[in-house]
Amino acid sequence: MGRNPYSIFQSNWRVCDDPMRILPLTHESVKIESARSGVVVRVNTEEIGHAIAEAGGGRVRIEDQIDPTVGFLSEVKIGSDVRSGDSIGLLYCSDQDRAQRAVARIQAAYVIEDERPSKLPELIKEVID
Repeated sequence: MGRNPYSIFQSNWRVCDDPMRILPLTHESVKIESARSGVVVRVNTEEIGHAIAEAGGGRVRIEDQIDPTVGFLSEVKIGSDVRSGDSIGLLYCSDQDRAQRAVARIQAAYVIEDERPSKLPELIKEVID
């Protein structure tokens, strides 16, 4: 039998097949609401990643411990129509102080404008055969 492709995880490789059974979960979630009505025209995914890291879902400093229960589930995408107060996503985090800071950063990462742009960004730049 060949080399286990999951060996790089240095833990239970079954997490890729059944993460809900392997990883600890938190049932504490915070709804992230749209600050205004309009159309989602851009999402700063790098900022969302930094917000999740600061909430504990990644490392801000090398010595930080990662909390595998922290995560973000987006409920809208570029081009979605939203109204003020609509849910744009759910943040999973059991630390309420960290969660509130992450919520503000994630909310600001969604650029919502009044008008739909004439052309939405092309998400696939190149297909490699």
